Amino acid sequence: MLISILIVEDNQLMGNCLKDWFEDEGFKVMVVSSADTALEMLAVNDFQVCISDLNLVGMQGDDFIRIALAAHSRTKFIILTGLCYYSLDDELRSLGMLDEDIFYKPVFPLGILSDAIRKAVNRGSYI
Repeated sequence: MLISILIVEDNQLMGNCLKDWFEDEGFKVMVVSSADTALEMLAVNDFQVCISDLNLVGMQGDDFIRIALAAHSRTKFIILTGLCYYSLDDELRSLGMLDEDIFYKPVFPLGILSDAIRKAVNRGSYI
């Protein structure tokens, strides 16, 4: 089964590095730089996993995830952030996100993220 991933990352270099890694791992990958564009892509594509940064231009990543989960409960969300103090709030927990869905930059080795994607897909839908 080919796993499709949407990456929401406003740092172009980071987004491209992640895209290259995940494509080499056999995933189908799209990278966008804003939450608004991500919402548009989620509306017309069936992504199994969305990896989102938190500090995005415009809408913040956790707000994006709240909105996206309301319409796309089958998509799994993983947070990739440089904010070392971030933890899930009660609302994201109530929507089904887990602490294991948060990764802090820099992630090394990147295989950890690949494993998390496979695990998230196998977990089933949030709702």
